[in-house]
Amino acid sequence: MEGELFSHSQTFLGVLLTLVVLCLFNNESNFLLELLTTFNNDMENYLKNCLDSLKKDISEKFKFLNNGAYDKGYWETKLDDAKRSKLLKIASKAQNTSYNFFNKGNELIDQYKDTKKKRVEKKEILFIELHFFFVGLLLMTIDACCKVGIGWAFSLVLLLVLQSVTFTTLLWVYYFKNIPFVEEYPSQLISSNSCLFFGLLKNIGLPIVGIILLLFPFCFFNSVLLECLILVIFLIFAFFHSKRALKDLNHYKYNSRFVLKHTIYMLFIAFVVAILVKIVLSVKVSSYLSNCNWDDIATIVGYWKINIKDLSSLNMLGDFFVVYFVLVCFIAPLLIGYWQDRKTARDVLAQLQMENEKCKKEAKEMASDYKELIDNFVQTHK
Repeated sequence: MEGELFSHSQTFLGVLLTLVVLCLFNNESNFLLELLTTFNNDMENYLKNCLDSLKKDISEKFKFLNNGAYDKGYWETKLDDAKRSKLLKIASKAQNTSYNFFNKGNELIDQYKDTKKKRVEKKEILFIELHFFFVGLLLMTIDACCKVGIGWAFSLVLLLVLQSVTFTTLLWVYYFKNIPFVEEYPSQLISSNSCLFFGLLKNIGLPIVGIILLLFPFCFFNSVLLECLILVIFLIFAFFHSKRALKDLNHYKYNSRFVLKHTIYMLFIAFVVAILVKIVLSVKVSSYLSNCNWDDIATIVGYWKINIKDLSSLNMLGDFFVVYFVLVCFIAPLLIGYWQDRKTARDVLAQLQMENEKCKKEAKEMASDYKELIDNFVQTHK
């Protein structure tokens, strides 16, 4: 089974890669960031309008100080010293309460503005765009240069796509959680050869061994359930291995080079496993095993080859990558950004409403005390 990976979506994928290039920079060319900024500004204006409306509502509640027969300026000259002191105290408290509400409202608006700043400071969406730019270019190159059939090319593409799913999922986790990176610079700025070797063994050798072990059950049986189970185990294994590998990552290394390095790791892992699959699928391996009288092993390998060739279709793999590309690089950032803005705005509105109710309650109590003070004075001086 040979064919093109993106037989009916090559042009569309090329357009997506062009759009991704525009999203790699934190400036006006980044249309995703500009759209999210527009959403943020619209919500900010809505919050300001709500605050202005609440300010007018509060101002109405404190009009008792200048309300006809209870005008503060008039009674300030009529009351005796003790009652005048109480009146001025109520008036001062009313003014401070109103002033504090306005300040609190502006603080909450500024708190909402910080969501835009925090979004720009987050690196994960940029890393996801950059990773998919590299992977998309690689897959389009493979699709253009190779006949992608069951064999090394298909294995390479399949493993690369699955690793990309895991890597981008981990980046989204990092986006939502504040990961405690190591802030200190390492004591040794240049790693020794042994450290580099063990680092490569951990980041490349272990995943290769894990993938080979996951493919081993196909030597004995095959089913859709087995494929789904192995896929889930692979994703879980890859996710936790990546998370563990990044646990002690220095903050200064968490940059674009980090994305490029791990993309190269993924390509190398996929390439090595794909070559091994191609070797096992070759006719020479089966002939060699038969000539060596290893008939049982030859039978197992033959059964494994049949089961591997029954894996999911090529078109499904290409379509899955394109759909996942669109979801992760474009739709998810917009929806998540909008959801974060809306959630923060709702929290701000809830706090504004709570402060408004508290302020109105205090205004009602002050109005009652104020009028009672004047009414008592009038009653005693008839």
